[in-house]
Amino acid sequence: VRSSPALADLNGDGVPDCVVGSDDSQIYAISGRDGAKLWEFKTGSKVSSSPALADLDGDGVPDCVVGSTDSKVYALSGRDGARLWEFKTGGGGSSSPALADFNGDGVPDCVVGLDNSKVYALSGLPAEALAKAGRESRVLWEFNTGSRVSSSPALADLNGDGVPDCVLGSDDSRVYALSGCDGVTLWEIKTGDAVRSSPALLNLNGDDVPECVVGSNDSKVYLLSGREGAKLWEFKTANAIQSSPALADLNGDGVPDCVVGSNDSKVYAISGSNGAMLWGFKTGGWVQSSRALADLNGDGVPDCVAGSWDSKVYAISGLPAEALAKAGRDSRVLWEFETGYSVGSSPALADLNGDAIPDCVVGSNKVYVLSGHNGAMLWGSKAEGWFQSSAALADLNGDRVPDCVVGSDNSKVYAISGRDGTTLWEFKTGSAVKSSPALADLNGDGILDCVVGSADSKVYALSGLPAEALAKTGRDSRVLWEFKTGGVVSSSPALADLNGDGVPDCVVGSRDSKVYAISGRDGAQLWEFKTGSGVYSSPALADLNGDGVPDCVVGSDDWSVYAISGKPPALKPSALVARRLAAHEAWLAVVNLVPADGRLGPLADIPLGLALLKLGKDARVPLDRAAKAFPRNVECRLLLGTAARLREALDADPIFTYDTAYRHKLLPSLKAPAEDVAPPEGSLARAVALLLAGRAADARAVFDRLVRESNRLDLVRLRARAALDAGDPAAALADLEALARLGARQPFLDEWTAEARTMRGRK
Repeated sequence: VRSSPALADLNGDGVPDCVVGSDDSQIYAISGRDGAKLWEFKTGSKVSSSPALADLDGDGVPDCVVGSTDSKVYALSGRDGARLWEFKTGGGGSSSPALADFNGDGVPDCVVGLDNSKVYALSGLPAEALAKAGRESRVLWEFNTGSRVSSSPALADLNGDGVPDCVLGSDDSRVYALSGCDGVTLWEIKTGDAVRSSPALLNLNGDDVPECVVGSNDSKVYLLSGREGAKLWEFKTANAIQSSPALADLNGDGVPDCVVGSNDSKVYAISGSNGAMLWGFKTGGWVQSSRALADLNGDGVPDCVAGSWDSKVYAISGLPAEALAKAGRDSRVLWEFETGYSVGSSPALADLNGDAIPDCVVGSNKVYVLSGHNGAMLWGSKAEGWFQSSAALADLNGDRVPDCVVGSDNSKVYAISGRDGTTLWEFKTGSAVKSSPALADLNGDGILDCVVGSADSKVYALSGLPAEALAKTGRDSRVLWEFKTGGVVSSSPALADLNGDGVPDCVVGSRDSKVYAISGRDGAQLWEFKTGSGVYSSPALADLNGDGVPDCVVGSDDWSVYAISGKPPALKPSALVARRLAAHEAWLAVVNLVPADGRLGPLADIPLGLALLKLGKDARVPLDRAAKAFPRNVECRLLLGTAARLREALDADPIFTYDTAYRHKLLPSLKAPAEDVAPPEGSLARAVALLLAGRAADARAVFDRLVRESNRLDLVRLRARAALDAGDPAAALADLEALARLGARQPFLDEWTAEARTMRGRK
């Protein structure tokens, strides 16, 4: 499975389902609730392209558009996998489709690049609707580049006609901007080598037209005008650029500048305004790690911390060259630190010593914490070895400074004081520790304990107490429990209470092909699940089936992704009742115990936020975290419940917004967007906003017009809802029964039909 999964609710159960392509030539739709196969569709060859989802046939269910290496693009019904249409392209490809309405018919169309050098814009209309429209061809337009197109298109309106235009690169060394309306070249620009990266579009020059920032294999970074494609600037390095740029305004002109590393051993700062080199800094080796930016010397300009393959960490002044000279500095280096081993990891910045200056935590042959002020080693842990484990941070010794727990290839797990780098404790396993530790209080002593896997096939739960404190308890071992699997454990554990005893349990994968759930209280096995090959990935936990128990989603080397019920078998009734009573508070306990870098991951924040709302508590913190992690998650923005966030949700997907509000019974608590931020008059978003605000009659009038214009089934359903809310059950029944005769699978159809009949009976 090389395709990235796409998620949307296909079967109306309120749980996102998964659509994914596979090297076995199939496209699969998989229930998010129980992993059951909803449907599958066989193409003629491997599917490595990522699906794009949007409702093409108006039934209210997102449909799937995806390319295959059999040289076809397929549109498949999200309801049952039936082929809505297919298009023979003449060339395969792994470029992912981009969807937008190019011809104004209200149906998302598809633009995709191919290995045969072509770019196609294809009507999204199902085959029958396309025929009724009198169209002889699905092709809205096509464009021929001079070579393979492997970059994914970026879409934005560049020419002001209200239609998204397409910008993409090709192996013919060019970047093309194509009109979304007709495929005419708005502009093209030739670089010196293949352009395989996907362009980024943003407005840098204040003309209201997004500019294009793109890299090329010719070692250059280009900024191109979105209006006419003119090179606003280009910047050449001396070798390939493999690191990700960091952006910040370094010269105070209000335009973000670019800091990027190159395989020519240099770090470059490039003006976002004109592409001039603000500065260049030569290290002694490749710079492939991503830079971190923060003001280290208090001059108001972000400085750069970067690692290099020359075994050094550098703190580099962000000041432009002229400003640096005026400051009387004869060197750009604020400080440098020699680790003794190549630095390929990316530095992390945080104030660890309380001087209000971000300090640097970086891994090399050891874990180092360096003063952001002068590069002095606040501590360099005596932990030695090659660190492939990611550190977990939490205060273990009560000094209010986060401490570090990390595994090493020398078979040890280290707990290191964040204040001075002294070893709080260390524990030797039987082999290398590549698994990243997870932290939670397992024994109720108020100190976070450590759960970690080892290549010796074991999972260990270790007391987090510092060595001296552990000795005072009379314990002769740090091990709370250990659990033996049948293979190397390089997967990182995930923690949540599965059995309702108030103690976080452990879910972890092993190379013996199994996923294990282990009691956090005593290390007993709660359940195991066998996949078809080794499990290297780390599980993610969230309640998928609504039973109050976090479920597990994990990948395996058998090319499969599994969703596994977290519920242990044969729960006693008393334990079941206790778990249900404590479920939401258990989420709170676990998330509060896990450090902010997120061992549970942001997926936990959405159910946590909903739990808090239902408990009448402030849910903004977890929901804000989730909104940052999943900026397109409409449900998350809606749950935030403010007028501004509600407007964002309405703009993104108005129908899903209403359905989510109705499903979670949030309608009475939502406020309609204020008029100054309300959606445009006559729009679908405005109709839904009116419905949410209780202005059913006004909403009904807008839905009437929208249905006349497109006759989409989901609009007919919401018109029926508006009629119900307006007290007209007869009109609502007419729409709902018409939908039933058509066999439409629309959310709440049976429920609203029963409500309408009851209301009519009262009248």
